[in-house]
Amino acid sequence: MSWPLVQTGVPVEPEDELRTSSGVGLIRPLESYARKLGVEILLKHRMTAIIRELSASGRVLGIQVMNEDDTLKIRVKKGVIIATGGSSGNVNFRRMFDPSLTEEYDSFSLGDQLQ
Repeated sequence: MSWPLVQTGVPVEPEDELRTSSGVGLIRPLESYARKLGVEILLKHRMTAIIRELSASGRVLGIQVMNEDDTLKIRVKKGVIIATGGSSGNVNFRRMFDPSLTEEYDSFSLGDQLQ
């Protein structure tokens, strides 16, 4: 969990890692590097289909996305990264998978309990 802080890029002190490290500390540096390589990142788009060589198998050729009322088909060059936001801060969502993960299991509370 030695991910850098988003605001400073400086690694988190070991004694603070449980309270401050999060997925954004991993994703922002990856995003920055991808943008430097010329990767186009689409925000506010919903992927509706993966287009493959065959209907259910084979190489991925592209994706279909929706943005408000527009539907686009995008041909891929090398690959597709499918990502979504984290669920650690959404109590109701994480409880759909594990009802025991109530409010007291928020990352800040858990970090305080483990010290």
